[in-house]
Parts: sequence; structure tokens; C-alpha cells
Amino acid sequence: MKTSHAALLAAASLASVPLAFSAEKRLATSPAPEVSAQGARDLQPRPIPMGVSIGNTPSLPFIYAGTAGLLVRSLAQPNTKFILSNNHVLGTKGPGLCPNQATPGGTITLQPGTLDIGSDPGPSATYVAGLVAGFQPLAAGSPNLIDAALSVTTPALARTTQFGIGEPNPAVGIALPGMAVTKSGRTTGVTNGTVDAINVTINVNYGTGCATYNFIGQTIITPGTFSDGGDSGSAILETATKTPVGLLFAGSTTFTAANQILWAYLTFGVVPEVPAGGASAFNSIADVQQARAAAESKIDARLRATMAAQHAHQPRLLSLPGVTAVGVGKSGGDYVIKVYGTGAQAASIRGAMPAQVDGVRVVFAESEQFFAR
Repeated sequence: MKTSHAALLAAASLASVPLAFSAEKRLATSPAPEVSAQGARDLQPRPIPMGVSIGNTPSLPFIYAGTAGLLVRSLAQPNTKFILSNNHVLGTKGPGLCPNQATPGGTITLQPGTLDIGSDPGPSATYVAGLVAGFQPLAAGSPNLIDAALSVTTPALARTTQFGIGEPNPAVGIALPGMAVTKSGRTTGVTNGTVDAINVTINVNYGTGCATYNFIGQTIITPGTFSDGGDSGSAILETATKTPVGLLFAGSTTFTAANQILWAYLTFGVVPEVPAGGASAFNSIADVQQARAAAESKIDARLRATMAAQHAHQPRLLSLPGVTAVGVGKSGGDYVIKVYGTGAQAASIRGAMPAQVDGVRVVFAESEQFFAR
């Protein structure tokens, strides 16, 4: 099947994609099976599933790959569909391959990514999966909420199914401490994990020649094997309901970092696409905000108090040498402030951080520097 650049342009009014951040069904009864990642790196029959290798052309002099995260649709133009992934996956292009470099309406998205093709074939009809519609710019020197970008696509090119998992629940959810989660990614396939912390402030290194960016309101997931390089852009689903709650973008040797995917919906004015023949519960941003309020009602008073204590004492904790992130998690059945730090400086961090603040315990978790995946 041949899909032209012009056909993709005709499929969406790219100028309608809002890029400025606005203020402010199927259920699983058991964990997803472990699925080999190799198929996720292959050329997929069109329409492609999500959770597979994806990238942009041009990428030369390098070749790279990330993951197609979630099929979403525009609230303003419901017939317009997008692949949601990271800025550093879909918002990039060669020669730099740093975030913020793709040309909306001009950079072609391929499946699989050029790393898995083994070269950059250019806009070959064999590999075209979408056209970059836009990205939320990453800002150096100020906090970021999401590392996210969209490529406009069509039902002939992409479908809602998550590779190795099945249909996600097209609902709005948020990650909470202790939540069991699963994802399908280009490199590690289908893996299962647990939310270790939320409301995390973290610095992420984007590699040689690119910047280090600060993020707030992030989610940390354990174990370290939950993801690896190339899994960036994966949609993270609550295991029990298959509801998307995170957008994977970074990790260390021991943890994975993800955006709360809700912020991508609100930033771009999109919602999860429903499978063919289904009906969506969302027709406006107001509908999404209502679903957001319902999801956030699960944040109990003790968790809110712990987040307030984190906010009050976080600057001091982040100033300790070797600290890589600070968030709110669970330990011993209660909420705690989690301080993530490098192993080489673990002893000094433990010695300098308080045992508790405002009646909330402070615990240490070893994690090296976080890198974009």
C-alpha cells in the first residue's frame, strides 16, 4: 500500500494542533504475558499496532529507533488520528537527533525506525507510518511536564492495539504509588512493573550534544528491567484495567521514568482512540478535565499531605550532592518521600538527609543518572 506525503497532509489540518501547554474495553484480570521484543523491531503489516519500533527520516548521519506509544484522536477534529510518542522520538531528525528539531508537516515518520531498517530509506512508501504534526518543546532552564510529540496518521496506517497486550482501555487515568503497570516497547517487549513514586522532580540527560532537562510531576517505575534504550515513547498501562497512565521517556540502571500521560492529552487536545466500532466517552476538554478530577479523587488525604511535605523540603533534598530525583512513594504500607541518588554517594546522602520531615518518613533509593531512552 502506498501512502504519500500529500495524502497524510490531507488527512489532518496540522495548523489545528495546539502546542502550547494549557493551564493547568477491555479489562485484564491477570498480568500481561512476557512477549519477545524482536517482533516489535520488525516491519509491521499496515495498519501497525502501537508498542513497536518507530522513528523519523531524515536521521542521517545516525540511525535510531523509539516506540510508537498510543493512537490518539483530536478533540477538535475527531477524524484526525495521531501516533503519540516522545519529542526525542518523533520531535527529532538528523543530523542532531536532539529534541525540538523535527519540522511539523515536513518530517516523515517511519515504522520501523531507521535503526531497525539498518539504514535511512527516506520517505519510502514501504515504511511510512505518519507525518510529524507537532511537539511540546522541551525547555532548558525551566521545568518540563512532558516529553511528547504527535505524528498524524490514518486508520489504514495505524491501529489502537498494543503489540503483545491487546486493546488498551480508552479512558483517562493517573499513576499512583504501588500501582501495577505494564507496557509494550521496541526493545524489551511486554514487561510488568510497579509505580515506585509519583510527583517526581528529576533531571534527565539527553546525550552528547543535547541538553539536560528538568522535569516535574513525573512517575518512577521499578524494576530496572521494565525498560531499556529504544523503549522511549511506550504507553504505560495500569495492569488491572489496561488504562494508559504514563508515557515512558527515560531511565537509569534501576528505574524507569514516565510522564503522567494525562498531561499530553491536555497539552495537545487529544484523547485515546477507541477500537473500530467503539464509542468514545470524550468529546471536549471539559470531558477530559472531568475524568481527570475523577482520577485525582483517588489521591487520599495522607498522600496529599506527603506531597505537601515533599514540596516544602524538596529544594534542600535536591541540593544534596549525588541526588538524582525526589518523589513520593510507599514503604511499609505508608506514604514516604523518596530520595533517589547515586550509589557512589549513597552513604553521604543517607547521612545528610533527614529521617523525617513534617511527620513524613524520608527514604533513600539508589539510582544512577537518568538518561532519555
